[in-house]
Amino acid sequence: MKLRALFRTGMGIIGPARPLILYHKPTARCDCRCKFCDFWVHQPQQDDALPTEKILSLLGQARAAGMTMYTVWGGEPLLVEPLPEWLGRASKLGMMTTVCTSGFRLPERAPELAANVNQLLLSLEAVGARQDQIRATPGLFDRLTRGLHEFKRRSKGDVIIWSNLSRANRDQVEEIARLAKDEKVGLEFFPMSLYPGYNEKLVFDHRERGEVFSEVLALKRRGYPISNTFYALELMRSGRPFQCNLARLAVQVDSNGDLYACEPRVIPDLAPYGRLGELDLKSFPASEAYRQARMRLASCNACLLPCVANMADSLLLQALRRLFNRFYYRSHF
Repeated sequence: MKLRALFRTGMGIIGPARPLILYHKPTARCDCRCKFCDFWVHQPQQDDALPTEKILSLLGQARAAGMTMYTVWGGEPLLVEPLPEWLGRASKLGMMTTVCTSGFRLPERAPELAANVNQLLLSLEAVGARQDQIRATPGLFDRLTRGLHEFKRRSKGDVIIWSNLSRANRDQVEEIARLAKDEKVGLEFFPMSLYPGYNEKLVFDHRERGEVFSEVLALKRRGYPISNTFYALELMRSGRPFQCNLARLAVQVDSNGDLYACEPRVIPDLAPYGRLGELDLKSFPASEAYRQARMRLASCNACLLPCVANMADSLLLQALRRLFNRFYYRSHF
């Protein structure tokens, strides 16, 4: 993380509540047909990205409001042509930039993205042909690995594999960990979220989740580059209730310009804060809507994405755990 962004983030964690992260879903389109996610089922057929001038204005407002991180995900953000310009502006503003992708288009797009991406999150559920099968996308694993090598050749940014665990890939845990170790990249596991009417048969029950995350913890202790904190992995293994801090830490901009406290697909009755261009991000932390969202979603527990689990419960203690984990990670690999 950039030093200034790190300092501002630390002050934001210990100071009064205000969002630090701008999550941006630039498109609802996706080029995968995953068996565990129904996002692609209702996707638009045409380009749905907002105009660049609106995104550049949003980034300026976010930075002026004290936000330190810009994360794009999806959908598939690499489908958006002006993405490099957006990331370049965020980087010039001093924000840490993160891109989460399936990697299918990474071989072609890595050259134009690499200079302004501080962290690349690569979604990976299996090694080899199994990845293509789980995401129903022929050639995906080969393209992902080629794109990974192209990005690493051109960028000093961190690369972390994000691995979504379910009954579809529970036998792939060590294979994925071995791949991360061979490629000298980080790795974060998390349990698959439930999407009613689509993936119920793939979601772990309590016993299965305990067994799988016990295996993940054992692999971390054996020296594999698993960058979840021990605390977060224990949380995933136990399935106990926790305090979610995401609504305190972040604002999400949907592909249509609505701003939310979290992912509305996971929380169907979640109302937006407002629309892009209408919500004043600088005064927003003092609003009643922000306070109410923090209170309501603190006990949501609908998902355990790494961004949720790694900052659950006490923010200060989790920040210290993240620093320890980073030292542990670098001293072992």
